[in-house]
Amino acid sequence: MKPLFYFAVFIFIINAANAQYSNHATIDFIKCHENHEEEALFYYENNWKLFRQEALKQKVISGYEMHKTKTDSLGFFKIILITKYADSTSYNKAEENFAPIMKSMRPNGPKLLNAMKPREFLENILSEKTVIWTSN
Repeated sequence: MKPLFYFAVFIFIINAANAQYSNHATIDFIKCHENHEEEALFYYENNWKLFRQEALKQKVISGYEMHKTKTDSLGFFKIILITKYADSTSYNKAEENFAPIMKSMRPNGPKLLNAMKPREFLENILSEKTVIWTSN
């Protein structure tokens, strides 16, 4: 048992030593209601993504990702949104830093595909704050 324990500790130390960069991040899991994929993707491409592109230019964030899952048997799919921050300071000031970006880019509110409001076709089912470690 002891050799296995020491081996596990050794692997942990090697992995920790190889970890080079950490991103504080938010990860949002969005459930999209059936038959509204077009509205949901349009909403995130024309609002969320544009805000992150500008935030990246202004060095407010260090990166972002958007992933779409396959539609499940009930006709729902999920969008996974990841916003990465270079450090805890920028992470803690996210709302403060995003407010002027959003206001300048969309002063009259989000751009929508049609008359449907976001709450009619999507739901944020989970929002997590985390640290993402990357290694070689």
